[in-house]
Amino acid sequence: MHKRAYGHAFALLALAELYRVGRDARHRDAALRAWAEIETGFFDAMGGLVNECGRDFKPFPGARTQNPVMHMFEAVLALAEGSGDKAAQAGARRLGDFVAYRLLQGQAESDGGGARIPEWYDEAWKPLPSKDAGGYIDLGHQFEWSHLLTTGAAVSPVYPQVAERVLAYALAAGYDEIDGGCGTRAFPDGARADASKGWWQQAECLHALLVAAQASGRNDLWRRYEQTLGLVREQLVDAGQGGWQAAYALPCRSGGCKDEQPDPYHMVRLHQAALKLAT
Repeated sequence: MHKRAYGHAFALLALAELYRVGRDARHRDAALRAWAEIETGFFDAMGGLVNECGRDFKPFPGARTQNPVMHMFEAVLALAEGSGDKAAQAGARRLGDFVAYRLLQGQAESDGGGARIPEWYDEAWKPLPSKDAGGYIDLGHQFEWSHLLTTGAAVSPVYPQVAERVLAYALAAGYDEIDGGCGTRAFPDGARADASKGWWQQAECLHALLVAAQASGRNDLWRRYEQTLGLVREQLVDAGQGGWQAAYALPCRSGGCKDEQPDPYHMVRLHQAALKLAT
């Protein structure tokens, strides 16, 4: 049996959310136990998370990715906010600092400024250098990191500043100023970006713009938020059945949309943020 850091992050998030909503101590205690095991079993010597372990938490060799780090930060941050537990707060700081001080790559003003978080790394957390080597920057994840780090202000005052830089990069590298929304990938070696628009990237773009615009009051972010919201309503919301269409390359007339509903995680988190900001 394999243990995956990505899956453990979502199990932890579910327990944290159950406790936040129901205040049942069993869910809090289960979440804290899960986090203690994660902290013991998944962290590597560099301070990041291994992707997979055996049942005994013996790590499997292989490349690293920031994705489970991001979702683990989200989960333990939710646990810290909901429970006030000091160990969870320290865990969120541990993961956030790893990203802010090790993975973050500042960009020159000539390249649009800001800062980015690459997707794939070798076992020493050195980012894969080119498209041919498997290296890329997931634009949806840049927007996702932006709103997660903004909400991490209670853990570290540095995180909202990092969030602004990551958002600046995401907008410069991947935002469509004509039609709204964001592309899929940029590449560290300057290869042509993948500008195709998938459903979940648009949810994270919208989420980040909403959170950043609310926090800063910047009119340019509100303009992009309204523009992207219009794109989502026109091309992704299923007017007949409700929900979103599983689009991997907008517009749907290009054949990039499946006749199915996608996993609701990204939209649920977006709607949670909108409701929280509205109250």
